[in-house]
Formats: sequence, structure tokens, C-alpha cells
Amino acid sequence: MHFEIVPPTVVFAGNPIRYRIHLVDGGGPPPGKSLIEIVFSGKDTHEDHAVTLSFLGVERTFSLKSSPDDAYSIPSANSDETVENWAYRFYTELQKNGELLKNYQITLSDDSLTINLRAYENGSSFDMSVVSNTIEGMTINASTGGSGSTSYDGVAVMVLDKDGILLGEDVKPINDTNFIDYEISEYINALFATLTPPRFILSDSTHGYIYLYVDLVKKYRVLAGYHIPGLVYVSLYDNYHWAISGGLSREGLMVWNQVSGGFWNDSNNKKRFLTWGPLVKKTSRTNHESLYFFTQYSDVTRYNVKVKAYLADKSSTTFELVHMTYSGQYVILEMMVGYGQISIESHTDNQPVVKWDVWLEDQYSRILSEVRTFLVDEKVYEFPREFVFRNSFAVYDYIRFTGKIEKNLVHDRETTQIDRNEVETFYNTPEWQTKILEQQIYKGSSGWVSHKTMDVLRDMMLSPEVYEIVNEKPLRISITTKKTSKYLKDGEYLYNLDLEYQHAYQDNFYSNIEEHSAPDPIPDPDPDPMSWDSEEVTFDSEEVTFDQTLKL
Repeated sequence: MHFEIVPPTVVFAGNPIRYRIHLVDGGGPPPGKSLIEIVFSGKDTHEDHAVTLSFLGVERTFSLKSSPDDAYSIPSANSDETVENWAYRFYTELQKNGELLKNYQITLSDDSLTINLRAYENGSSFDMSVVSNTIEGMTINASTGGSGSTSYDGVAVMVLDKDGILLGEDVKPINDTNFIDYEISEYINALFATLTPPRFILSDSTHGYIYLYVDLVKKYRVLAGYHIPGLVYVSLYDNYHWAISGGLSREGLMVWNQVSGGFWNDSNNKKRFLTWGPLVKKTSRTNHESLYFFTQYSDVTRYNVKVKAYLADKSSTTFELVHMTYSGQYVILEMMVGYGQISIESHTDNQPVVKWDVWLEDQYSRILSEVRTFLVDEKVYEFPREFVFRNSFAVYDYIRFTGKIEKNLVHDRETTQIDRNEVETFYNTPEWQTKILEQQIYKGSSGWVSHKTMDVLRDMMLSPEVYEIVNEKPLRISITTKKTSKYLKDGEYLYNLDLEYQHAYQDNFYSNIEEHSAPDPIPDPDPDPMSWDSEEVTFDSEEVTFDQTLKL
């Protein structure tokens, strides 16, 4: 038995993670390992009943005791307990025997009626024979080493996390081809399902523009072996692998499956930031921008975020924005690189910047990543909107909409609910409740963008998690409809995306929120009494001002 197919060292949890096992010996049980089955069909309540076994060249006697006091004492059954409970206590006591644990793998079947002892090594010395037995309700079946009399019901794989905790187990029957395939991505995906969104930072005050996520990369290992009820005879140990959330499209997966080592073994992909956006991106001086990077370097202990700013006078300056000291190989970094977020003009003597480059270097000034360029868009737009969404790398991309935006209000009214169990009297009316919900519906346009940026919009439309940034706060939205159009300009097609979306929640008090306007001015709490009208208004006053109380 051996692994015929294993996944690359680093994989996407959202794509299939496949293993194939080749049963070279035709699927029979592995020879040379002794198996002993202790089967319980009843119980024995008598102390000093015993069984004498011969193994490892020595005879050993196991005696029933009400209170076991050594490694060869076995608990006698109680009159009021079940056979399963006695077998479980029997099994627990055998696990305290150092001689057995050293030479045999001890397991209990699912029905708690059979204890299995499987020798770790080949050889007839591990065979076990019964010399005498006076214990009632217990029989011992033994197969000698190399006899191959054990019946296996299939082959199992077990998926373990970095701490050795079992994530899942899959058992498949032995077939005539001697090849058995397994797909384990569901077990790895379950680890990422517990992560609480969102995983992006809009403003920074304490971490110096860089964040480290160790839980966005999961370490796992796969073990395999022959399976009998209650026991997996492990004989294959795969190396540790790492998985990140997200995945490739079916077309992309087919391409990279043909490459040895997969997507993340390619040197260019190791340098890429976790986005499908173009290397050059237009942005504004107020928009948020973040870059995520998946580190796979075992010899890097320091990550330096470098920025090169280009000024309007054609000059430039290069500086280190921030650095992080960390020696872990597989982690994800988030770097804030927006114009205002990093206060880029504070590094250029308050000179405005027209564009800036961002990349990563290690402690030896070696460039680790690709270079991303941000261009300042000097145009003024009437309806700018900013969105952030989870892309297919399972991290977040920012995108700006510059086209026309429409906003409408939708009110949902529910039928009044009345408690009909109450009795109507002169002093009591039935309790009733009416609920009115309000929601804002938007129509938005991306403006004309290039084909490469259209790929980012496509990623947004496929995203399960999209937010609109309003007043520095992310509001989750639900995209309802979309329409794409294009036109030819200067020999290049430009694209436009029109969509409708709504906030992903409803609220009774949503109308109290005004998104893009300042609060109304608050009157002076201690005004000049000469400038205010009389507080009392009589019935013959022709006009009532806002600071008066009408009294009739």
C-alpha cells in the first residue's frame, strides 16, 4: 500500500483535495502482524477467575478483582451493570498495562463488545495463545502472524490537524482495481467555516499598517491504513500540508493540475498579492486600499513594506512604511496602503503624490513580492461609492464606483397582529402590534473600466460577502441584479457594470440614519433672552415659532 496521488504542499480548501491509494498487494491484509480479539457475550462477577495467556515467550495470568491493584488485575463485573460497561472497564484496565501498550495497539469496537490487540511488529513471538481460561462470558480469538486470516472491510484515511486532533475519517471498500480515491476538502473547509467575518481593517491606530493572520492558513496531515470495525491499522503517513481558504475557477484548476507542485509552487504566484486586480490601479486620495500577501518563505524573519512615491515635479522618494518581524513560513499579511490611510504626504514633506508603488522586502533587502502601482485619479465625480468584498482568495478587495447612483426607499408593512386570547371589556382591548420595515434600494454604476478591472468586478459579483463603506463603516449589502455593457474607445473596449443592491438587513428605525449629511445644528442651550420670543403663545397669535409652546 502506498500513496499514488497526493496534493501539493499548499492547496486551496475551496478546490478538491484528492488522495489516491494503491493497494500493491491486491488488497489483502498486511502479513506478519498478529491480531487478538477479546469478545464479550456475558459477564463474570466472580473474583479470582482468571485467564492465562502465552505471548512474547512468557505466560501471564490476568485475574478478576473487585478492586484491581496491579497491571495484571482485571475488574470483575458488577451484578447491576451491562456487558458493554464491563467490557469498557476491562478495556480501560488493559490500557494501564505497559507491556501490552508497548507491543500492541489496543482498541475497543463501536458496540463495546470486542477488544482488539494488534501487534506493532512482525514475528511469531507476538502471537497470543490461551493456556487456560475460567472467566465466564469472554472468549479470545487469535490469528497468528502472517496467517492473513483477519477480514478487513475497507481502507480508511484519517485527516488530522496540526495538533493531531481528528478532523474526519473516510472508509471505502476494497475494489478490483486496487486503486482507491479520497476527497478531503470538506474536512478542511469546516475549519474555515468557524472564522467570523469581516477580516479587513478600515482604519489603523495601533498596529502600524500591518496585520498578521495565522488562522487563515490551516495545517493538516493525512494517515491511511486497512480498516476493521473499531480499528484502523495505520501504515501510511503523508507529510504535513497547508491549506488556505478560497480557490481557483474550474478552468484555472485544470491548468494548474497539470503543473508539478500546483498553483502555489509557481515562483510568480509566490510573489503575487492575493488579488486578481491589475498591477496598476486608479484610486483617490480618500479611498481605502489594502494588499494581502501569503508568505511561503522559510528563511524570512522580517517583512519590510516599501513604498516609492512619485511627485508632481517628476521627482520620487522611497521609504519603508512599516516592518514586521516574524519567522513563521505559512501566514497571511494585510498591509494598509491607501493614500490617506498611511498619510503618504508626511513622507514627502507634504508634497502631493501622483502615484506610488508598493512591494515587500525581507531582512536582506530581497524583493519578495510583485510591485503594485496606485494612480491618483484627479477627476471629481458626483456619485463616488466605495465597496469591499471577499474575493476568491478569501481575502478582501476594494473597488470604487464612479457612475450614477440612485437611492429609493422601500417599506414593508406586516398585517397587524392581535392577541385574540384576551377578553374584550370596557377597560381592556386586545393587545395588537403592527411592524413596518424600511429598506434602501440602490442602483449603481461602476463607470467605464478596462477589461482587467472587469475581472475584478466579476469576482465581486461572485462574492458571498460584499460591503459598502459609508462614513468609515462597512454596511453589508446584497446584490440583486446586474447588467454589463461595453463600447470601443481608442482601439480598446471599455466596460461598464450596472447593478442594483440593497442593504442586507431591515430596520424599523433605518430612516433615522442619513448617510452622507452632517447632523443638524443644535441651538445654543443658553441663548440671549432678548433674541427669543415669549415662551407662551396665546390663541390670537398669528404665528408660532419653533421655540414656543402652544397653549390654548
